Amino acid sequence: MTSVSNNKYFCYWLLATNDSNFPIILVPGQVEGGTLKEADELNTLAGMLFGNIHFAEFVVLSRVMMLATISSYSIVQIDDYRTSNVASSSIVSESAPIVMDVLPDITTRDALENPSTGKQVHIIDASGDSNVYSS
Repeated sequence: MTSVSNNKYFCYWLLATNDSNFPIILVPGQVEGGTLKEADELNTLAGMLFGNIHFAEFVVLSRVMMLATISSYSIVQIDDYRTSNVASSSIVSESAPIVMDVLPDITTRDALENPSTGKQVHIIDASGDSNVYSS
């Protein structure tokens, strides 16, 4: 594994496995990009090399796109693959995922111009909306 360069985008794949000790795992992507679009195009399931994984089956749950800075990492996009048509352990094709925007708070959500109907968003701090509950 290598460190991601400053101000570069990268991803982690979130997988559900049949391993009773590690049922949910994060697998780092293999390519960094200078822009979110570039990282999105370079980090695909079709191009992922899983190597000698220690479990027999897995289901791709999501791809988490992140931005590296000097002191931390920020989540910038979550692609939900749970509703995609992706086969477990033998990935034959990649369906378009549902893109979920990650927003810092309710104020940012409410300020969206022309929000897409039914678009999924993840709010980091939803305390500003009494209709939002955590699970």
